[in-house]
Amino acid sequence: MVSEVMVERILPVDEPGPGQWRSWLRRLAWSMHDEFLAVPGYATRTSRPHRHNAESFGRLRAGVVRAFTASGVPPELAEQSWYIFGTSLVSWLAAQEQALDLGDGEPRFELFLDVLLRGLPAREPIDGD
Repeated sequence: MVSEVMVERILPVDEPGPGQWRSWLRRLAWSMHDEFLAVPGYATRTSRPHRHNAESFGRLRAGVVRAFTASGVPPELAEQSWYIFGTSLVSWLAAQEQALDLGDGEPRFELFLDVLLRGLPAREPIDGD
């Protein structure tokens, strides 16, 4: 469960703005990386279907949606960007946790995060692509 304590640890205290929404998301993602991987099994448990603490999860979701809205996309695409960002990030952290447990080396989080943030926010597909 994404707990209130975890959200307090990972959610930046400042608000994402138009000029720094991507750096805000990067700080959030690195905080999630550090905090989730510091608790053995947390990333893997969080990546599986589970019940969320509605208040803390809502704060996390709202902050990420505000960041994407600050990027200039409409609210619907900001919401879709949240799903992409959240699902991708937690899945990656679970895979990284498993790789570390198996001694398979450490997948490079900075490469993953760079690619993820370059592709976000979501935009409407272009016909023919």
